Amino acid sequence: MSEKPQPPRIRVLRFLTIPAGQDTWEKVEYQVDADLPLGYTVEDGLKELQQPLDRLLQEFREKIAAAGKSVSPTIAPQTPQVTGPPPPLPPGYQPATAEPEPELDPSFLDKLPWQAYASGLGAWIFANLEEAKRLNDELTKQGKPISIGSYRYKFSGDQNRFISRYPVKKA
Repeated sequence: MSEKPQPPRIRVLRFLTIPAGQDTWEKVEYQVDADLPLGYTVEDGLKELQQPLDRLLQEFREKIAAAGKSVSPTIAPQTPQVTGPPPPLPPGYQPATAEPEPELDPSFLDKLPWQAYASGLGAWIFANLEEAKRLNDELTKQGKPISIGSYRYKFSGDQNRFISRYPVKKA
């Protein structure tokens, strides 16, 4: 039985801290977590979530200003966060600024002793395999399936005895 791939999750956190008198401050914080809508790029999805949050921050700023408290002229910029599995990258792509972890590199994972399922739709290895320790650790840390290269990895079997992988379906 195949598991439906989960869409990537995106998170936007926006906050504003405003001086409200001598040694006092007013602060508001908004955070939205959402599935990336089908057909959206990560950038489009983040912009879509940032706009209403920025409007709420502006309303807060105006409310504080109307109450006669001082207001700084700009909204504190925040870096949006992306959660969930990353979208698949082109084969062989490596970002110039990041050193990949060799044990999570697709070419390393391809060399593990995968056993094909009879259905031909995926493969498995023992989760306690020494060469798969880093993959096991990452799956444990994430607590959900992860995508690396062109495969989606997840625990399977009693007490997560196995790691399964399935090809990522192209949208």
